[in-house]
Amino acid sequence: MKFKFFLLFFLILLNSCSYKPLFYDEKIIFDISEIKIEGDKKLNNKIERNLQKKVSNSNSNKIFKLKIITNKERKITSKDSSGNPESFRLTIITKLIVEDDKKNVKNFSYNKSQEYVSRDNKFDLKNYEKKIEDNLIIQISNEIILALYTFK
Repeated sequence: MKFKFFLLFFLILLNSCSYKPLFYDEKIIFDISEIKIEGDKKLNNKIERNLQKKVSNSNSNKIFKLKIITNKERKITSKDSSGNPESFRLTIITKLIVEDDKKNVKNFSYNKSQEYVSRDNKFDLKNYEKKIEDNLIIQISNEIILALYTFK
């Protein structure tokens, strides 16, 4: 009974203070005037596309210049008795340098990785790696948006 009352009170409280999640709006109000990329161009282009989808270019009170340095590492984490790889670890390392319109500069570093098991079919393995890479890029892009949103 107490739990139901507490839950009802909590929901009413959240509703009355007009709570909404950070990524509730499709567009976030800030602008990226320049993006410099180094490292893996394919990964950087994916990050840039994800950022451009979320950024609003109108009525922005924050304008940023970004420098994105991304590298990808694929390591074998285990092998079978004949020396064939059994599992891998895909790691994407991203360094972000942000400069706002007031010349404030901050550095951020993101390191995302995921382990996965090898597949017999190399085509399936390559497609699976691509899906993992895309998921890691989406996570990094969301963290970059959060960092820009809270930049002071």
